Amino acid sequence: MGRRAKYLTLDEKAAASQQHRESYSQSQRGKIVRQAQNARYYAKRHGRRGPRTSKIMSEAPLTSSLLQFAALPLPDSYLFRQSLAGSNLIDESDLLQWD
Repeated sequence: MGRRAKYLTLDEKAAASQQHRESYSQSQRGKIVRQAQNARYYAKRHGRRGPRTSKIMSEAPLTSSLLQFAALPLPDSYLFRQSLAGSNLIDESDLLQWD
């Protein structure tokens, strides 16, 4: 029932895994994969757009006028609710009613 154990100890399994990694990295396919990974990393770090950073607009704080505009309540009209449901549901003859 079942299969025989390929490795009897954890050390044997780790040694076999290390040997497989080394043989793969020396193979032709391993070299091609590593070159592709290095090229992607280089392009990402040195591309025209520059490296991606995790900062989120910490350099430029929001202006007070923009904060006041964001605090305004949303309109509660029929046309506004209709536009939220989908842009293809808006009757274009009603657009003159919009501000």
